[in-house]
Amino acid sequence: MGTERCMVLFTFFLLLTVPVRTQRTKTEFTFRGFTGNQSEILTTEAAMIKPDGLLRLTDRNSNVTGTGFYRRPVRLLESIGNSTSQRVRSFSTCFVFVIIPTSSSNGGFGFTFTLSPTPDRPGAASAQYLGFLNEQNDGNPTNHVFAVEFDTVQGFKDGEDRIGNHIGLNFNSLTSDFQEPVVYYDSDDPNRKEDFSLQSGDPIRAHLDYDGPTQTLNFTVYPADLKSKPIKPLISRQIPKLLEIVQEEMYVGFTAATGRDQSSAHYVMGWSFSSGGANPVVDTLDLSELPPAPPNTAKTRGYDPQVLALIVALSGVTLILLALLFFFAIYKKRLQQGEILEDWEINHPHRLRYKDLYAATDGFKESRIIGTGGFGTVFRGSISTPSSDQIAVKKITPNSMQGVREFVAEIESLGRLRHKNLVNLRGWCKHKNDLLLIYDYIPNGSLDSLLYSRPRQSGAVLSWNARFQIVSGRRPTDSGTFFLADWVMELRASGEILPAVDPRLGSGYDRGEAKLALSVGLLCCHQRPASRPSMRMVLRYLNGDEDVPEIDDHWGYSDYSRSDSGSKFEGYVSSDKASSSVASFSITRISSSSVMSGR
Repeated sequence: MGTERCMVLFTFFLLLTVPVRTQRTKTEFTFRGFTGNQSEILTTEAAMIKPDGLLRLTDRNSNVTGTGFYRRPVRLLESIGNSTSQRVRSFSTCFVFVIIPTSSSNGGFGFTFTLSPTPDRPGAASAQYLGFLNEQNDGNPTNHVFAVEFDTVQGFKDGEDRIGNHIGLNFNSLTSDFQEPVVYYDSDDPNRKEDFSLQSGDPIRAHLDYDGPTQTLNFTVYPADLKSKPIKPLISRQIPKLLEIVQEEMYVGFTAATGRDQSSAHYVMGWSFSSGGANPVVDTLDLSELPPAPPNTAKTRGYDPQVLALIVALSGVTLILLALLFFFAIYKKRLQQGEILEDWEINHPHRLRYKDLYAATDGFKESRIIGTGGFGTVFRGSISTPSSDQIAVKKITPNSMQGVREFVAEIESLGRLRHKNLVNLRGWCKHKNDLLLIYDYIPNGSLDSLLYSRPRQSGAVLSWNARFQIVSGRRPTDSGTFFLADWVMELRASGEILPAVDPRLGSGYDRGEAKLALSVGLLCCHQRPASRPSMRMVLRYLNGDEDVPEIDDHWGYSDYSRSDSGSKFEGYVSSDKASSSVASFSITRISSSSVMSGR
């Protein structure tokens, strides 16, 4: 009897065990909201079931994690026929979720649907680790975790080609083996893709189907308010690697995390799951049967990333254009300050830059002044390293009698002349109101200094041969009442013209050449311009090729200067008469005299 009783008891226990084992081979559940099912969901960290029936995985606090797993393990391995080989059983799941970011442009980091050997993820980190791995166990094959990640932020280990708004399939690692941007395929046109944001604040439906015999996973994600599920899935892949991950029994659930500066609230509105059997089917979760979606309280203090990128790009282009405009305005201003050519300047190419002249004269330093004339100041300068290459810069006074017309006339005349007895005009410059003429520097001084200044200082006298090339040792005018031409004419009229010769020459000159030179000089100073000889005739007179014509008594000198009240020898006349009688002479020597002044 004892043996029979034991056999009965063994059979009884066997009958009790077999149904339980059979029940666990197939798992099915549907949560249309989680009110009343709190005991069926195990939550950790920030996760909780709200009074309104929503499963909140994380709030919008910084650096938090949260998990929510079905409390019973799910059998996911099965034998293949009569062999000892195993495969992952077919399973299917559907859930509706909502992600609400802190602001419309600042949310993170996302959540996962996870197969885990434990009903929680102890030690999992926040931010890019999404609450299901950490830095130490990332990539460890002993993790035995598979996750579908809903990533809303590009992590620091992500490549440049990885975007934040994407779906990825992860095996023991944060690095996705497969990933796709978040889109769905239109039901009417399977080739047309529509993108949308995971953290839009609106309900989103995810549908995952895994077929054990073919090892194929199909995943679809789309806005929950669509009338029907898209025919074409977002991801359709064979994943034989899943067999290396899945253990005999696994827990199914969700993980989520936020970061330090980026955070979102992650909610699950409803969830259905089925595993075991030839073709597990799950409830697609009608929105009308689920709790209301949480209010979208994201602050609209930012811009969409694409809009922000466009704003930054346009701002950069605008900044560059403004910088170019600024430099163009500065450049144009500098040109207007003296580097731009006026119409009259185009035919006179020997223009020098003002900044070069400024540097050559040490900024027109006072110690560089070598003379001052009626029309401006002359400075000594050097335009290159050798000290022998020196120039004289005549800076014409803006308010002087010599204006732009005279300035141009001097450039036109002296700029074309090249003679051994004439100083060489090297160039010119116009800067704002300043007019500048640049000549070769004459270290021994000018004709003016040799004729008038230096003889008084050192007693040096030019020889007759040099004098014959130059009209007496006296200035054309003196103290406003003496005029040289009138004085010489009076001497000629008296029959004694030679006293006009510089007495410092003594007898060291040719009397015939002196008379010839004085007569030609008087003829060139004739009151009537038509009576003055051309330069060709002057040369013929001086060379003896032609006789000098007689000068009539009405040559044009002042009657007052021949009166008894004036000295014939001194030739004193009134300033008005003198000015009239020398008008032609003074006009002739404007440019050359102004150039030589003070040199």
